[in-house]
Amino acid sequence: MIAHYNPRIFSCLAEPMEKVRRVSVVDEVVEQISQKILSGEWPPDTMLPSLRSFAASADVSMMTVREAIRILQARGLLETRHGVGTFVLAPDRQHGTPWTLAVDDTEEYADLIEAREYIESAILDLAAQRVTREQLARLREITRAMRAARLDSGAFLAADEAFHLTLAEAAHNNTLQHMVQALRGPMRRIMANRNLQQLKESGNLDSAIRDHEDIVAALAQRDKRKGLKALRTIIKRGKDYLATLA
Repeated sequence: MIAHYNPRIFSCLAEPMEKVRRVSVVDEVVEQISQKILSGEWPPDTMLPSLRSFAASADVSMMTVREAIRILQARGLLETRHGVGTFVLAPDRQHGTPWTLAVDDTEEYADLIEAREYIESAILDLAAQRVTREQLARLREITRAMRAARLDSGAFLAADEAFHLTLAEAAHNNTLQHMVQALRGPMRRIMANRNLQQLKESGNLDSAIRDHEDIVAALAQRDKRKGLKALRTIIKRGKDYLATLA
């Protein structure tokens, strides 16, 4: 497929992105891109810069940009055309914004984690049947990134989010995918308050990474039972952390 000349592509590439400094870097990049689209600065059919140039301009990792694009694709604002690039969708092709959640206190966080357990369990059940080789490879890549980011809170959180979004994609169910998107914002706020060094010292950090690796191994074997066991261990760790906030 040959892309036609579009001057918007080059104006988009020429505009530097703002430097990102907040802990929740994925949210920051999502917000920046959303503002450019909704303000009309990036009109329909504008092609985004490459992952590498976008990441360099915004001073974030390529994984962060990739996950921000995944979120905006789920919201119907962007479309990736294989072999060409990622483009802004026209309003008549946007399928709406998924649900959002406002979670402000410990009791609501408890409800959130309970909902997450049911939703992600259903996702894992379907993913064990439907995951593709490419998605398994992506999940393995992410778990390697988690190990590499053991001393970098921002990179670790981005990798953790990437894992759960990719797991949701592996279920091949758009409704469940949107539900996970709705959960991720509040979950980021919970995770951002966790001290990565404390997790490491307690041994929970390595355990958390192994649990994610166990999920990938179970999916590769189409073993729903083993996958659910690892997932519930991850969620229990979240419940235990929440108990310390009460």
